[in-house]
Amino acid sequence: MLTPQFKTVYTLRQYLLTLFDSRGLTRTLGEVDVCHDERGRPGFSAGNSAAVFRIRLGGRIRSLRCYLRPMRHLKEIYGDRLLEKELYLHTSAQTGVWVDVVLGDWIEGLTLHEAAAQAAALRDRECLQILARLFDRLAFALVTDDCAHGDLKPENIIVSDDGTLHPIDFDASYLPAFAGETSPELGTAAYQHPARTAADFDERIDDSPAALISTALHALAADPTLWDRYGSTDGLLYCPQRIAADAAYRETLALFEQFADRPERRSAPHGQQRRPEDVPHGDRTDDRGNAHHQEQPPDFHAEIVFALGDHRVKDADDQKGSYADDDARQIVLR
Repeated sequence: MLTPQFKTVYTLRQYLLTLFDSRGLTRTLGEVDVCHDERGRPGFSAGNSAAVFRIRLGGRIRSLRCYLRPMRHLKEIYGDRLLEKELYLHTSAQTGVWVDVVLGDWIEGLTLHEAAAQAAALRDRECLQILARLFDRLAFALVTDDCAHGDLKPENIIVSDDGTLHPIDFDASYLPAFAGETSPELGTAAYQHPARTAADFDERIDDSPAALISTALHALAADPTLWDRYGSTDGLLYCPQRIAADAAYRETLALFEQFADRPERRSAPHGQQRRPEDVPHGDRTDDRGNAHHQEQPPDFHAEIVFALGDHRVKDADDQKGSYADDDARQIVLR
C-alpha cells in the first residue's frame, strides 16, 4: 500500500534508513552509497525543507537532494535533475511511498560565508577582495536576468576549488512562468528585505540580499576586523530589520567614505593580484547548474552600497513602496 506523497511529511530518519540499504528501494539509480567523513559520520546537511546527501554513484561523487516536505515547481526548476518517484521510504512496517529527489553534482568547496569568515579571521584582505569581486560578477548576472534565486545568501553559494562561485538550493526560485504566484518561502531573514511578503515574488527578490552581501564583502575587504565585532553565523555583518540603526552598517558607511577617493577602490582587477583559485576551499555540495560569469562594471560595489543605504533596505516599520521602486533598481544596475 502506497501513501499519497502530497499528504506526507518525511523525516531525516526515513531517508537514512532507505539510503543505508537502498537495494530494491530506487527506481533508476541502483544502489546508493552514502559517503562518510573521517569520523564515520554520514555526509549530509539538512535544512527546513530538504536534506542533501553526499553519495557515491557510478564511480562519481554526487549530491542527492531529498525533500522533508512537499515543494512545488521542482520539475520547472531542476529539469532533468529531478527524479520523480525515485526513492522508496517506509512510512510503517507495511506501507511506504515513492518520493522525488534531485540528483546533482557534488562541488568541493567552502560556502561563501565560511570562506569570508576564514579570510577575515586571517586578516587576508586580498582573499576578501577576490571573494567580493567574484560575488559582484555573480550578483550582476542574477539581478539583470528575468529569474531569481529566492534565497540568496552566502550559505547557498559554494566557492569551488578553482575559485568559481556555485549557487545551490533553488527550491524558492522565481521563473517567468511563475508570474502572479505567491512566494513559496520568504528566504533567510538575515538577508531579505524586511518588508518582503509572500506577494513579493518576481525577478527582483534577489536585489536586496545581493546588495547586503556585496556591501559586507567589500567592507570586510577594507577592514577584516569588522568580523570580530559584527560577524555571526546567521548573517555576515548586518541586520536588515534595523538597518538604519545598525552599528555595523554605520561603521561600513564611514569606512567607505574614508576610502572613497583612493584609486584602488575604483580600479579594475589587475594581473598582479591573487588568482581566484587561491581562495580557500573545503567540502560542500551543488545541486543545480553552474555559476554565472557575466562581467560587472568595476565600481558595481559602490553603486550597490548607495542603493543599500538609500533605497533597497528600510526599517521594518517603513512602508515598502521602494522595494519595487524602478529608480532604486536602476541605481543598483547602473
